[in-house]
Amino acid sequence: MLNEILYIFFPKSCGSCNLPLHTFEDGICTACRHSLPEMIFISLVENQMHSIFEEYNIYLASALFNFEKNTEIQELIHNLKYRNQKKLGKIIGQWHGAKLATDMNFTQVDVVLPVPIHIKKLKNRGYNQISNYGAILAKKLNADFNETTLKKTVNTKTQAKHSRQQRFDNMLNSMQIRNPQILENKHVLLVDDVITTGATMKACIECLNQVKGITISIAAMAVTLLEDA
Repeated sequence: MLNEILYIFFPKSCGSCNLPLHTFEDGICTACRHSLPEMIFISLVENQMHSIFEEYNIYLASALFNFEKNTEIQELIHNLKYRNQKKLGKIIGQWHGAKLATDMNFTQVDVVLPVPIHIKKLKNRGYNQISNYGAILAKKLNADFNETTLKKTVNTKTQAKHSRQQRFDNMLNSMQIRNPQILENKHVLLVDDVITTGATMKACIECLNQVKGITISIAAMAVTLLEDA
């Protein structure tokens, strides 16, 4: 009864369409849960995401949603990333993780690593928007979650208006790995929110490839597969 009274005065909105949620809905409304554009290759071993990272030896690649600008998916990610709706990371993680947990390839993951953000950005935002998502994926896959080994040492500016090559150049050598021995001979799942050009992921992969015997897979909340992204 108290929750219903609070809802009247402080209604919650859907993280995707921003319309008011019903009291029985959590984070994302029922309509959006059925209409958001899920990728059809969520757990396929070989899929279009591999072409983004064709120069790297990536094992598995998965994204939950197809990302397009000016859509509900962009609004969902923006609410998570810039509007302090951290709970959306857990919801997306549960959604994606439930699907990956049915695939024996992904259940072989040993460690989940979120793509890091620089300490200054972390202080300004107050949280890494990928942390909750990564932690839930790790739980679903019975893997360890580690957000201290991979660090971002260069505070790069927003990449949204840069070309593919500029994004890669800006991110190159921006990552550092600490205590790499704990990842030796491990299957690592590197996770991010949105993959466009893949520049951030590539910088992380460049760094992780220095680890002996490592196997690298990737997962993201969303990916855009457009050639001119």
